[in-house]
Amino acid sequence: ASLAPEGAAVLAANGVPVYPTPERAVAALQALHATSLRRTRANPTGPLAQVPEVGASEKQVKQILAAAGLPVPESVLVTSASEAVSAISQVGGLAVCKAIVPGLLHKSDAGGVVLGVTAQNAVEVFTRLEALGGQVLVERFVQGGVEAIVGITSSALGPVLTVGIGGILAEIVADAAVRLLPVDECDVREMIAETALAPMLAGARGAAPSDLEAFVRMVLQLASCTREWPTGFELDLNPVAVLGDGCWILDAMYSDALDLNSFQGIEGH
Repeated sequence: ASLAPEGAAVLAANGVPVYPTPERAVAALQALHATSLRRTRANPTGPLAQVPEVGASEKQVKQILAAAGLPVPESVLVTSASEAVSAISQVGGLAVCKAIVPGLLHKSDAGGVVLGVTAQNAVEVFTRLEALGGQVLVERFVQGGVEAIVGITSSALGPVLTVGIGGILAEIVADAAVRLLPVDECDVREMIAETALAPMLAGARGAAPSDLEAFVRMVLQLASCTREWPTGFELDLNPVAVLGDGCWILDAMYSDALDLNSFQGIEGH
């Protein structure tokens, strides 16, 4: 979808499922096959998240997710260098700054994301990012952790959940598991076990283990709070940083069938 957004929009408008990569499409087919093996699940309950507007920015999507109780780092959208300096303090003194530019999908490749920004270099960073043609998001810098991707995509048989390796490796490794929604805790744990996320979260090569329980809870909560969103939407959280204590949604991109070229966010933080 991201490589040919106009073509993807035509397909989606005619009821053809659209996926961001060929690997995700194949994984969706695998999920369809698995439907015959699915056990009975209770319908999810709990609060519902507001449906994002067409063209919703990363900041707007994250606000919706945060309001639904999902873990999102605090952030401030700024329009001046002085606001950027002030925002650094508001988010804890160390930030990641992102250019929020409509239609710019891979902000990292365009130089649109800067990590480890402090009040000392906030003005220079703001000026550089503003030159890309949009606003600047100042967000608390979450360091370390295992990077995962969590996505929900519409299909002819219903919404499909994806869980796998995230960050800059998401498109390179294409290591993800897929299930038709609804899912339960057992499903999510099985999905993680099917990917390299399992050994990474357990603490590969002597690393400290990550908070698997928090990640599972987050995935289930995301699936639940979006359960009544209209058919045709796509939601990608990449990366989700899973730390030793908790996890954080560092990027969120949303589109619907009418706006497949409105993704906002970055690849890589």
